[in-house]
Amino acid sequence: MNNSRGFTLVETLTAFSLFLFLTLTLLPLLFEVRSSQKDLSIQRLSLSTLHDQLHTIEEKKEATLPLIIQDHRWSHIYYEFTIEDQHLKGCLKIKEETIETICLFARSP
Repeated sequence: MNNSRGFTLVETLTAFSLFLFLTLTLLPLLFEVRSSQKDLSIQRLSLSTLHDQLHTIEEKKEATLPLIIQDHRWSHIYYEFTIEDQHLKGCLKIKEETIETICLFARSP
């Protein structure tokens, strides 16, 4: 009876193939999560900027509306300010594959 210590070739190949399968399955998911995380971070920062600009325009009484501003950090993001139903409406427009719009309201100037 041969008493060998260590792994056989079949055990090593099985472990390596399982490791390779898991790596190739999870790596694209990790890239997708990172991409979504970046997009959500940009959206959150842009929404904060929209809030700040909305209050700045609200405090200034001489603002000419409608007003469209392009974000200087990201070329696909625009801020649009209008008067709607006696309220100041500020919208964040994200133009990528589709156009996503998020709006906030404030008192009219």
